[in-house]
Amino acid sequence: MQYIQAAKDGFQDICKTISDAGHWSKEDFRVGLITFRDYPEADPESSFITESYEFTSDITAMEDIFRKLEAKGGGEGPEAQTVALDEALSPDWREDAIKIAVLITDSPPHGIGEYGDLIAGGDPDRE
Repeated sequence: MQYIQAAKDGFQDICKTISDAGHWSKEDFRVGLITFRDYPEADPESSFITESYEFTSDITAMEDIFRKLEAKGGGEGPEAQTVALDEALSPDWREDAIKIAVLITDSPPHGIGEYGDLIAGGDPDRE
């Protein structure tokens, strides 16, 4: 969880670094957020696999949402990262947008041989 806290602490810096690198207008620089947990088979207490927050130019509002997130649950180490990355293709991307995804996690994905992986075959939605 220390990595997630570091990301929360550095959220504005991450946004500023990316924004400054592209010299975009404030309205053109938008951020969205996709949170993820795990499959119910691996974590029966999981209330969702992914949860999406729409794009916004209001970095402060997104930072407030981001800071309220909590890492909890998990029956084993790996999480449903591939589902979250797939979900990142779904939002309302502008056709000519430069798309940047930043994955912040404190665990490996399923299917790479992590000890105790309850979904060791990888993503069950992609079989």
